[in-house]
Amino acid sequence: ISPAQHRRLEEILTSSAEARSIYLDYLDMHAGLRAVALGQSEDQQMSRIVAMVEKEASAARRGSRGRAAVSHPWVAAVVAGVLIAVLVGWLLGKLSGKAPPTDAPIAPEHVATIARWAGVAAGETSIPVEGRRLAPNDVLALREGSAEILFDGGQRVILQSETRLRIKSGTEAELIFGRALIRADEAAGRFRLLAGDAAYVHRASEFSIEVGRDGTSALHVRLGEVRRERMSEDGKRRLSRETVVAGQARVFPPQAETGSPISFEPERFAAAFAAVSSVGTDDVLAEENFPAVSPDPVALVAARGAEFEDGPGWSGRWVVGPGDVPNILADQWFGLARNSLRRIPGVLSVEGQAVFHRRLARALVFNRNSVYYLGFIVKWDRTSGGQGGWFSVSLDAADNPRADPLTVGLWVDRQLVFARAEQAAVRRAIPLETGREYLCLVKFAGDEQGRTEVFVRVFSAEQPPNDVEPDAWNLVFQAVAPESLPDTVLFRVDTASRWYLDQLRLAKTWRGAVSPWLRSPATGETITTILPHPPHPRLVRNP
Repeated sequence: ISPAQHRRLEEILTSSAEARSIYLDYLDMHAGLRAVALGQSEDQQMSRIVAMVEKEASAARRGSRGRAAVSHPWVAAVVAGVLIAVLVGWLLGKLSGKAPPTDAPIAPEHVATIARWAGVAAGETSIPVEGRRLAPNDVLALREGSAEILFDGGQRVILQSETRLRIKSGTEAELIFGRALIRADEAAGRFRLLAGDAAYVHRASEFSIEVGRDGTSALHVRLGEVRRERMSEDGKRRLSRETVVAGQARVFPPQAETGSPISFEPERFAAAFAAVSSVGTDDVLAEENFPAVSPDPVALVAARGAEFEDGPGWSGRWVVGPGDVPNILADQWFGLARNSLRRIPGVLSVEGQAVFHRRLARALVFNRNSVYYLGFIVKWDRTSGGQGGWFSVSLDAADNPRADPLTVGLWVDRQLVFARAEQAAVRRAIPLETGREYLCLVKFAGDEQGRTEVFVRVFSAEQPPNDVEPDAWNLVFQAVAPESLPDTVLFRVDTASRWYLDQLRLAKTWRGAVSPWLRSPATGETITTILPHPPHPRLVRNP
């Protein structure tokens, strides 16, 4: 469609919830066409095509009754379009089904990535490089330190020295000796770890295994279950099989059919994640967790001391406008896939119209080599009775504030994410719900022409971020580089309901920005009851 038609489509989707629903229905239908075409036999395909077209025609006729503005030619066009799209998908399936078979499937060249490492001294290989891709038969040998491997299928393997691991495929690895922690959620597929003389098969679980040089294996299962299998040398006959469930630990001597119970050690999981979670702290420029030192409102005010006056990377306190009363909710924290090692109670609560800001210790420099990442958790709660409202974060200069600074925000009830600067603006429709937590991650990157590109991605609890920067963004915006160097983070709220803000983080790398929200072994999803609390002592009124 033309640019003018595209703008008109955006206006319709922005103003009408019904239009958004219809549009998303057709997107879902389009995404499923090829699956429908390829997933059934020819007769089944044609039967389903006929049923889909009849259903669409019937729905279009019913919808056209009572709508004077909708004409029968329009209905016919929609039905014809659906029919053509489905038949094209069916034809693609037929053609792909006739393709000549290949001799063997082509194995992927790379199947895993070194996500991060700490204190590593290499064994027989070179020092691991973050972001380096690993192929089948690659061996990672560590004499000391820790390294985290992210498989393309979603499995995470953390190695602790002294360890040697061989990559077998995208779903299999061999722990020759040493200690490894393996973790995968429901989205990841089955994974096999060869260790000692057995294979450990798991899915959606978390376990630690240690293999001695004599072949003895010690298994600790924290989540899910792990199945140990011993096969004959030719791989055709199973010699033994044993399942170990969460909270259990076993030791398996070489050639043993069953294991002997040992004491379960949960601390080894925390130690493994702590070893890699500390990586990248130098990349963090500023961080604010709105910490609460006590769930008791009186003790909260009394215990606030100089140690809480300035968080890392800031210069001075948060400042709010006259009449604005943001509160700190000491008894609450958000469970949006946060790293349990960094769970800090305390959430900033804001209702009504409010503006508050805090100055950075160092100004941000925007040029062709500059890249900054800003992450924060927000939640909009309509249950307090208000309607509408938006939330935004801006980068501005305290000594030379702009009338329209670089700004990114969310408008939940209109299901929009937006960005603006210097009279230019862009907005995109995304599915947002009241009462849900969202992690907003913003990337600011300078280009060769002196402009600043803004990339925005919104994550939910069902889709938390990982170590790898995404290729797809919810919004991309190109702005003029600020004339003054931004040194202030500024928040604006305009709502009759309540907004919650937590864990603001400004960093120089993607991993530095997302590290508090990466999946962890002990993440809780419970949000405790919100109790009334006095204003945040660090939020001082602007005179």
